[in-house]
Parts: sequence; structure tokens; C-alpha cells
Amino acid sequence: MPRGPWLALLPLLLLGGAGCAWQDQNVAATSWLSRARGNPIDGPHAILEVALIERPVGDRYINRELWDSVDELVVDLDRRSTLDDNGLRVGQLVGSPPDGFQGLLLSKRSCSNPHAMMIPPGRTLPIYLGPVLGHTSYEMTQGAQKAAVNLDQARFCLEVTPLLTPEGKTKLTFTPKVEHGEALLPFQASPQEGDWTLRVERPNKKYAELGWEITLTPNQYLIVGARLDRADSLGLRAFVQDEGGVQRLLVIRGVQAVAPGGDGAVEEYLRSQSPPLALQATATPVARAQKR
Repeated sequence: MPRGPWLALLPLLLLGGAGCAWQDQNVAATSWLSRARGNPIDGPHAILEVALIERPVGDRYINRELWDSVDELVVDLDRRSTLDDNGLRVGQLVGSPPDGFQGLLLSKRSCSNPHAMMIPPGRTLPIYLGPVLGHTSYEMTQGAQKAAVNLDQARFCLEVTPLLTPEGKTKLTFTPKVEHGEALLPFQASPQEGDWTLRVERPNKKYAELGWEITLTPNQYLIVGARLDRADSLGLRAFVQDEGGVQRLLVIRGVQAVAPGGDGAVEEYLRSQSPPLALQATATPVARAQKR
């Protein structure tokens, strides 16, 4: 059995659907399996296991100790400097996951809504970093210039686009984005076409200049968090919720891509896990700890 934990991430989001709140574990597993079985996979899909760890603001472990095991040089120097200026911290976990990290992932108190995303290569989906905020303000830093941003009904997220490499790795492109404003009507006028078109996105601010790329092999972890010393930065506002004193840390684990294989492709993916995600989700914390 591998030393690293397999995240208890259900329900699996077939074809990149949106996440949902943690349900009763047995109900979640049964519901997911009943939907997944019999659904053929059309083309290869990247699978990402996603978790948001929640700790009190300033927690020593997620701000200092964990980062001793993280390689932040996976992002090139220029882009890393821009991310740093805007309060974002990105890196790849090196070696076996530390005990403290495993404990946080397996704790329902600190990691209450883990899930998985099955995404076709080239498709872009959001990973939300927290709830909708009634109002937020932050500063965007580009070189020596700073611009204040004030938004209502805002929600921070990272857009992720996967590509599969011939070596079996998953290349991920991330772009920070902030959705905001009230929900729009589903259709809007298109004067150019003299017709109505479907509008699927909320109003948003997308920051391509803060985007980065990273390549994960199966079982590698990407860690994304905030720099607390960057006051009023986008990263700080994205990961720190003043109300309740909560700080979040995003964890993404790469999983072997699923290839097209008809109705049996999902079952084949489940059997390939050690232990399978479905079994992990229905196990008690004690049972999971005994399996490590």
C-alpha cells in the first residue's frame, strides 16, 4: 500500500460538472456509483482530486511547516515574482506527504468538501476557493503599479485547463478569476447576429497575467495558498475569510487519466485506485488511518 493517502473525494464530477457540499458518505458513494456506471466516456479525460483545507488564520502548519516540503521553483522566476506580489503562493509537494498534511486531508473538520473533477483535455473549468462574498476589495499589483478593485457578490476561483502528455502526465494551466455581480439573464441580445445568444458566464475579472502552468504525474500534489504579509492582495482575499477567521489552502492531486473504454471505463478507473475512491469515501477515519 502506498504511504501517501488517497483523498476521500466524492462525488466524482463526470464531464467536469460543478462541486457539491459534503453529503452522508454512504449516500454519496451510492449516488455517484449509480450515475457513473453505464455512462461511457467519450475520449480521454484528466482526473484531478481537489480539496480545500481550512485552518484558523495564521496557522503555523499551512503557512510555514508544510511549505518546507514544497518546491516553489516549479513556477518560473518572473511569474513567481508576480504571484508573490499579488499574495499567491504555488508549489509542488516533494517526497512522501508529511503526517501533518495527511492528517488535515483526512480530517472532516479541516477538509469538509473534497471532490474530484473529470475534465476533457482542453476544457476550462473553475475551482472555487470560497463562498460568495457580499463585498470584497483588493489590490492588483503589476510592477510598480497598484490598482484597487471593489466588487459586490464576489467569488474567487482558479480556472484550470488540463492537457494530457504522451508520458501519462497532466499539464495544467491556471488562471485566477473573480466572478461578481448578480446573476444575469440566461440570454442576451447579439446585435452583430441580429439574434439572442446564450450567456453562460457571470460577470468576472480574469487575470491572465497571474496565470501559471504546472505538470503533475499521478499522485503528485499541487499546493496553492496565500501570503499573509501581502495586505489587501488578491491572494489574501481569495484564501482568507475575515468573518470567522478562516484561512484556506488548495490541494490538487493528479490522478492517472481515464481513456475512452465504453461502459466499463469508470469501473476500470475505480479498480485502478489503491484503495478505490468509493471505498475511501465510505471508510471511517479510523479505518483510513489503519490503512496508511
